[in-house]
Amino acid sequence: MVVLGVASLLFFKNNPDFFTNLFKKWSPIDEGLGVDEANVGGTEQEILNTQEGTAILVGQVIMPFGGSANVRSSTYVNNDTGWTDFDDNLITTINSPDKIGTVQEIILPADNPVNIIEGVTATHTWYKVKLEETYWLGGLAWSDIGYVRADVVKKFI
Repeated sequence: MVVLGVASLLFFKNNPDFFTNLFKKWSPIDEGLGVDEANVGGTEQEILNTQEGTAILVGQVIMPFGGSANVRSSTYVNNDTGWTDFDDNLITTINSPDKIGTVQEIILPADNPVNIIEGVTATHTWYKVKLEETYWLGGLAWSDIGYVRADVVKKFI
């Protein structure tokens, strides 16, 4: 019993933010700048994908730029941050060189619903995509629609 008490004391002394991190929720303010989603392509790729002449357009097929791209059920990043966080919106991760799907809609930062719903300012363009495959969302839900950020994709070649 004493050993367990000492072990617990040492653990919490070395991990003072344990309970804070356990119960906190991901904030969509950074919109994709989470640990596993640092700007892979950076702003250069997003600029390339959204500027006239090289822009990804509705109807075009896209793929990951770099190693992979996360597909989400909404237009912001909300990673699961602990066993008490149940609203992770990650559908799947698509690895390069696989197709993600066909762009159905382009959501500019000013038009992103996260601005109203979460009360934050979106900073990335997102693509609403008809996915190549259908994915299980849990419960009774399946989806062939997902959202990906413009800085982590490119046109499928």
